[in-house]
Amino acid sequence: MEGSPARQDGGYHPGCMSLNPGLLLEWGYWTNINADPPSPISYALLALFVLLTAASAFVWLRRRKLFPGQRVKTRLASQLGPYFVGVAATGIVLLALRLVQFPILSMRLFWLLDLIVFAGMLIYVAWYMLRRYPAEIARLAREEERQRWVPKPRQRRGGRRR
Repeated sequence: MEGSPARQDGGYHPGCMSLNPGLLLEWGYWTNINADPPSPISYALLALFVLLTAASAFVWLRRRKLFPGQRVKTRLASQLGPYFVGVAATGIVLLALRLVQFPILSMRLFWLLDLIVFAGMLIYVAWYMLRRYPAEIARLAREEERQRWVPKPRQRRGGRRR
């Protein structure tokens, strides 16, 4: 096998399970519109996107029970939840198109970009929790303290006066 032309050209061969690591750096590998037969990697990525979609939907739909009394986390889950679910579901659709060997929309670049966007959103949530979340909690505590000392309007006794 070592001297065969299939191994010397350095291309991707769907029938072979070995993958040339240098191939991952080639633009043509990521933008190939001719759908190859699905590989175990495609099925693993599909399972990953299904898991990400389910986890995102769970956090988004159960945010009040997951974060009781934590307004900032509930608001963050409410704002970003649809985006997380949408990006993960888009990954499912893109990988499903690859598995059915749809010719144009089965480029590897599409699901790679989708995975990068999802990772970027996770990085944003981590940054928010480390940098902005403590300041937001302090602001809410100050606001609640201020509301506690603001005089409340008195209720009038009796009926309506003319």
